[in-house]
Amino acid sequence: SRAPHWQMLASAEQFTTQLDHDTMTQLPTSSKLCEKKEIIIAKFDALLKRLMRDDQTLNITDLTTEKEYEDAMHAWLDTESVYRLAIQTHKESHEAASFALKKLAVEIQVNKMTKAKVAKVVMEYPIKKAEIDGEREMILELIKLVEELTGRDNSEDTQAETPDNSGYTLSAIQAKLAALGKAAGGANGSAKLQQGLKVVEAKMMATYDSDTSINTLTKLGPSPEEMEATKNEVKKVLLELLQDPDFRAFMLKMGMMDLLASLTQEKGVLQNDEEVVADLEDKADKADHTAKSTDLERGSAAGTKTTKEEEYRDEHEAFSTTSSTLLREILIIKQIK
Repeated sequence: SRAPHWQMLASAEQFTTQLDHDTMTQLPTSSKLCEKKEIIIAKFDALLKRLMRDDQTLNITDLTTEKEYEDAMHAWLDTESVYRLAIQTHKESHEAASFALKKLAVEIQVNKMTKAKVAKVVMEYPIKKAEIDGEREMILELIKLVEELTGRDNSEDTQAETPDNSGYTLSAIQAKLAALGKAAGGANGSAKLQQGLKVVEAKMMATYDSDTSINTLTKLGPSPEEMEATKNEVKKVLLELLQDPDFRAFMLKMGMMDLLASLTQEKGVLQNDEEVVADLEDKADKADHTAKSTDLERGSAAGTKTTKEEEYRDEHEAFSTTSSTLLREILIIKQIK
């Protein structure tokens, strides 16, 4: 085993003191003095080398313990960072998943309402479409009946040769107007169509004498010219009214298609949000697993860090004390030389 540094220094100082005393009491020859000087210098060189080697060893030991402490600190920081990130991720993902679940629950209820509405519209569509088509057919029949109307020639010869069926035609027109008016006044009817039918009836009535009913014609009926003018006016109104059921049928179909498109869109949103909820829940579960597994590593890393910190603190304290002593000894020997 190696002697302590202070003992080596004491031996060196004792040696030099004894050497000075021997030199003063004995008057050696110059050759002996040179030999002793060489011996002294050789001993100081050997002592200096040993002290410098010990100082280097202390530095290496101190650096080694410092690096071990830094490595332990970095390892603990890494595990601590992973743990805290996992905790934060789990919290955020769990909160986001809870919010997404509430949103999804509302969307599911809305989707149920939309499905019920779509089912009702799809069921009622053929019925409403048939009603509208019926109105359209009646308007076309009215146009055909109006075309059959003819003016009345009041000459006796013409009356005898040409039978008059205008009364029958007018009665048929009145019946169609009544039926169409009833349909237009129903729950799914059209105010525009009702108003147009009133205009048609007024124009037809205006063609005859005010005291003549639409069912009974007197001999003073309208002339062919008057009837033609009336027919053109009535047909114009009826052709305009023909656009009403066409437009309502178009809007009925578009309404159903729009509702079906909304249902499809809601389905896509539901599927997307269900995936979002599943992803968030999976992310929260993984983060929770990471936090639990890292917590064990975190505890071990914290223990290692504490141990290495204490070792480094003790070693560095000893290094600081011993190193300063070694440096002082090395300085003294260098001055003596």
